[in-house]
Amino acid sequence: MGRRILSRAEVERATFIDFEGRIDAPPVLLGIATFQDPDASLLQLVLDDRYRPAADAKDLRTIDLTEAVRTVVVLAEERDGPIVGWSRHEEAVVRRLCPAPLAERFTARYVNAIPTAARWRRALGIARHPDGERLARYLHLAGLRVAPVHGPGRTGSTLAVLGSALERGRGYASLTPRRKARWTALLAHNRIDVLGMREVCDRATTAA
Repeated sequence: MGRRILSRAEVERATFIDFEGRIDAPPVLLGIATFQDPDASLLQLVLDDRYRPAADAKDLRTIDLTEAVRTVVVLAEERDGPIVGWSRHEEAVVRRLCPAPLAERFTARYVNAIPTAARWRRALGIARHPDGERLARYLHLAGLRVAPVHGPGRTGSTLAVLGSALERGRGYASLTPRRKARWTALLAHNRIDVLGMREVCDRATTAA
């Protein structure tokens, strides 16, 4: 939807999402949250059956991408609100990998959160950072502290290391503590991204 700015009412009805995956590969994890209950935990779905042992260890559901996206679309339609992601990445993934009718329903509601956040940044008199509109900078602006282990830059390597071990037939219980810790950190990173984006949109539209 171009550079559309979210209204306060839209944020309150929105479904916030974030994919985690390796570059140029289908996503492995999807985080979903709404604004209906700000204190509630988000829903995390594992999208690749190879990671089922890791999903089971955290009581997460394993589901294919199309069904996961259908879950998001139905939720957004029931709430009559937008599907909100950071950048246009999620939209591009769905267009590339999901059946066209479902992708059309998804993209019809998809809104990039960055223009809404950027308007808030400008209202605060803060210049755009040379590195671009990264979510981590807005989390800091919103007063949310993110430990380095939960920050960006480790998703691809975590999934590669974990996937390699699981593909060799190792059960989750047999993984090293370090590999288990990296999976836990990835889930925390996804949680921070989804709930943090929701918080940024909350702040941006409350201040507007």
